[in-house]
Amino acid sequence: MICYLWLLSFPEWQPHFSLLDTPNANEMMALRWLHLVFGIIWIGLLYFFNLVLTPAMKKCDPKLRIRIYPELMPGAMGWFRSSALVTVIVGLRYFSIHLAADARGHMVLAREEAESGLRPAVSYLFRSLADSYGASAVGVLLTGMGKDGAAELKRMKAHGAYTIAQDRDSSIVHGMPGEAIELGAATHVLAADKIAGALIAQIGRRLSPEREFDP
Repeated sequence: MICYLWLLSFPEWQPHFSLLDTPNANEMMALRWLHLVFGIIWIGLLYFFNLVLTPAMKKCDPKLRIRIYPELMPGAMGWFRSSALVTVIVGLRYFSIHLAADARGHMVLAREEAESGLRPAVSYLFRSLADSYGASAVGVLLTGMGKDGAAELKRMKAHGAYTIAQDRDSSIVHGMPGEAIELGAATHVLAADKIAGALIAQIGRRLSPEREFDP
């Protein structure tokens, strides 16, 4: 008790728990932990049965074995079956949420190979947007070194998407947007302070086609 009170006297050592921003995020977090904990119990008992209990029982006296099994196995098998069931059910629930998120068009981080040494990568993102949303997508390529996302922005434009590249004057490094401009990937080439207005105007035109919006 004294040790516990002493630990609480240091604020940084105090137990802390906070929920995430949305119920869905909290559910995903809980499902991950449940899957991990009960998966460890399930696999741990499996190894215990096969690598520890079975060899030990073979060496035991038959009379002793008859006494041990009724005491040990009901509880152990109960935990084994329950942890396996929880692991499978929680895993299926977690997988179903991911499938539903994909179906609703939510962004999901994937563990694909890195592109140009990057993950997440703008090239992968723009390519996914082009293939999944076509003309409904909007792509903006801002200042940056290299040519990441330039070809994929052109792919978006080819699918009918509205695309913007930042101009040279307002860019710190005009590598990525400059490459996109050279490829003809940009619907508009705009200064950084004009991009937000152009996006608002574009969204406004989509929501209210009958109204006029100035970029």
